[in-house]
Amino acid sequence: MTQKELFYISRKNYEKIYALSSDDYAKALLAFEKNEYEKAREILEGIKEQSPYVLLQLLYTYTFIESPPPPPEKIREIINKLLGQEYDEDFTFDFAFILVSYGFYEEADTLIEKLLGQKSYDENIWFDCALAYKFVDNEKAIALLERAYEHFSAYKQEILENEGDLSEEGGKRLDSIDDFIAMRVLVELAHLNFRLYRYENALDLFANVENYNAKNPYFFISYALALEYTGHYDKAYECYKRAITLHTEPFYCFEFSKFCLRLGSFEEGFLHYETRLSSKAAFTFSKRHYDAAYAAFYGDKDFLHGKKVLVYCEQGYGDTLMFGRILRRLCKVAKEVIFCPQPALFTLFDTHIKTLQKQNKIQNNLKIVTNLSYECDYAVPICSLYLFLSFYNPKSIANLSSPLISVEKRTRTQKAKIGICFRTTTPVERQAIFFRNIDLDFLLQAFEGLDVELINFTLYEKGELELPTHINDISFELKDWLATSEALRDVDLLVSIDSAIAHLALALGIPTLVLLGDRFDWRWGKIENPKSIFWQKAHLCVVNKDGPNGIRQKICELLKLDKPL
Repeated sequence: MTQKELFYISRKNYEKIYALSSDDYAKALLAFEKNEYEKAREILEGIKEQSPYVLLQLLYTYTFIESPPPPPEKIREIINKLLGQEYDEDFTFDFAFILVSYGFYEEADTLIEKLLGQKSYDENIWFDCALAYKFVDNEKAIALLERAYEHFSAYKQEILENEGDLSEEGGKRLDSIDDFIAMRVLVELAHLNFRLYRYENALDLFANVENYNAKNPYFFISYALALEYTGHYDKAYECYKRAITLHTEPFYCFEFSKFCLRLGSFEEGFLHYETRLSSKAAFTFSKRHYDAAYAAFYGDKDFLHGKKVLVYCEQGYGDTLMFGRILRRLCKVAKEVIFCPQPALFTLFDTHIKTLQKQNKIQNNLKIVTNLSYECDYAVPICSLYLFLSFYNPKSIANLSSPLISVEKRTRTQKAKIGICFRTTTPVERQAIFFRNIDLDFLLQAFEGLDVELINFTLYEKGELELPTHINDISFELKDWLATSEALRDVDLLVSIDSAIAHLALALGIPTLVLLGDRFDWRWGKIENPKSIFWQKAHLCVVNKDGPNGIRQKICELLKLDKPL
């Protein structure tokens, strides 16, 4: 290994390291490092007979390619080639982790037990093996952590019994075990109990080790989340502040921002909300342009006044629809506003805004474009506009109008039409610490005895679901967001999980009942009393709390229907 290679290794500059080699495996690793997953896959598949390292990297690369996914038999073939051979501990752990991600739990368990047997007193091995199951099987992760707790507690006792007067080395080992148990095992156990809704267990565990973790930012961010979602807001605020004081990790600041926004503390919340842009992947336009706007804001709070402003969208469709209400406010102070929504939303915004402009119902200095190449004074992401306009007053935020055409109030002459959306296409593992989807059979119980027409707006692949015949399934007719908006105009009420279509219906002024889980997004307000400041007319139900009967009662109230006996 050359000194040049060692130099780049010391700085963890993997792109430079891989670029030094002409080997195809190095080229694949370089492509992967650059997020060029298809290129990496193509190279790795061409050399897959070379070594187990190539096969393992190929399996890992497949997990980053969304479509089309490799056929299951192809995955099984590669895994079979890797099984039954001896590897070092690093390779074995990575292989076990990959097996878990593909659902080969039995094979993963075998490798994990082998590792724990070989490295029975290695704290990192125990902890990493437990975390391999986090998000996939939290119960199994808890079981491994509890084993680790028992194992190292017994090991500690063994050291004490075997060494009457502890040597310096023995004392250090005991300190290491204490730190491992109190700062890693018990903290992660508390967090996993929180994820599994075992709030009392979680809060007790956190409280018991708080003093031991006085300088552990991960402890405080985990404790803060548990406190937030159990309604202990004052203590949660204290823990969030301690976490970001100990470590200015963008993720910690972002979680704190959402907490503040949940409580309506908009000035503090939107200030920290900018940390969502901490990674390069968050920028759909230009970090340089954003930095220029951010710097200008701190030099002059009115820096957008009289300027030509390009507004681009860096988050999801629901965010664009919700934050889009600030566009009218921006148009009042800017010389010209050039709005570039996501391509899928372009036709919706273009059609509605041009119609409103013809009716003199929205400012004419607002232009909708399809690309980001326009010259401007400043380019800003749409979700930063509340900060850049210093727009923090809750009442003013609540009174903002959508840039979409509101639906005129319907006079119902026949039975009510109710749109339903019961799941999102967002993968479960990406739904953070709350799950939005609900079971269709559960939802249908809420409509029992009601003389209504149900219309499905839930998107799915053909053959993926089989809906009851009494539901009018129009989902395959919804070719774009404009078509969806037109279809929504024909319903009297939308009953939906927290999803982009709920935000669209609310932006259109359509009566909307949003179904929330026990834990829900900051946009819907406090856990114990959900109410959205952004969508004042949103009607909210906590599914497990209200149940089908509570949902049915709310539907009857909203549509003025007779309640079934």
